[in-house]
This record gives sequence, C-alpha cells and structure tokens, in this order.
Amino acid sequence: MRDLGAMAPLFLALEQGTIDVIIWGLSITPERLQKVAMVHYWGDATKAFPLIFWQQIPAHVKTINEMANLTVCVEPTSVQDSVLSKYPCINRKFTERVDDALLNIKYGKAAAAFVEPAIAQKFKRKYPEIQLLNVPLAPIDQIQGLGIAVKSSNLVLIKQIQAAVQKLTATGALKNFAEQWGIVD
Repeated sequence: MRDLGAMAPLFLALEQGTIDVIIWGLSITPERLQKVAMVHYWGDATKAFPLIFWQQIPAHVKTINEMANLTVCVEPTSVQDSVLSKYPCINRKFTERVDDALLNIKYGKAAAAFVEPAIAQKFKRKYPEIQLLNVPLAPIDQIQGLGIAVKSSNLVLIKQIQAAVQKLTATGALKNFAEQWGIVD
C-alpha cells in the first residue's frame, strides 16, 4: 500500500503500472471509464454536488452561476474540479483535504467548498454551521457511485476485486464501514 497524497499522482502511477489499484472515494464518471476500469463498491447515481458555505449562503447566491468572482475550494483533479472548471468566472482554490477547505470558508479565505455529497453530509452533522446549496449536474458530469480504479487490461484483478466487493456487500461489511466512517446514518 502506498499513499501518494493526491489523485493526480495516483492516476499517473496506475497508468505507469507502479500501482495496481486506486482505492479512494473515486466517483465513477464517463471520463474515468474511458481511461480505467471502475469496480463499483458504494453509492447510487449522483445528479448534484453540494457547495458548502459557513453559517450562511450569500443572499444573492441561488445557483452556481451566481458565484461569479467568488472563490471556491475544490480538490484538484476531482470530479468536482472538472465540473467547476466549466465556470471560468469562479475562482478555484485547490485544497487537498476537506478539512482545509472548511478552514478556508470558516475564516473567509473562500466563499464555499465544492465536495462529494456524502462528505458534505458528514461535515454537516459535525458542524451544524454549514449550509449546503445543491448544484445540479449535466448528464455528462453525473456519477454512478464510487469505485475502485484498475487498469482496464488487468482482467484478473478486476474479477478478484468484484468478487471481494460482492462478498463485503453480502456480509454487510461495506455498510458497517460506511457507518463507521460517518458517510451514512
């Protein structure tokens, strides 16, 4: 097991063959499926991502289009980053961790953070000061749950991971992990 710290080096390492899989909260997207195999392990289709605000959503902000010239924290190379890049009028501030993004919005260094729905709900439970604004996604940006990334050519490993995920699902272990990690109630 290796921790390469961020998604960009992980995908590069997978492509170069220095690692075999990426196990992270990876959204299954059409773009990623063109590059790697994704073994689904958790979650349903997601048609919106939340913007997280500290204490209140600015009165003039009802949609993401009204975030022009504001700064939004986002994890670099994440699906949220890809969506946010389609709004060039929004200033992106890259943060590797959601905790860092929360500090940025709490102390006025950014207006909001753009994150995965399960992460937003986890932090909303922990910090009741957080306000959420859902941003509807275009069909091309919608995700089909979370998955484990594997090189598409590694068919044996893909089948092994699928079998392991099926076993963990059948025994209830995945649900227990999700509850333990605070991503479901």
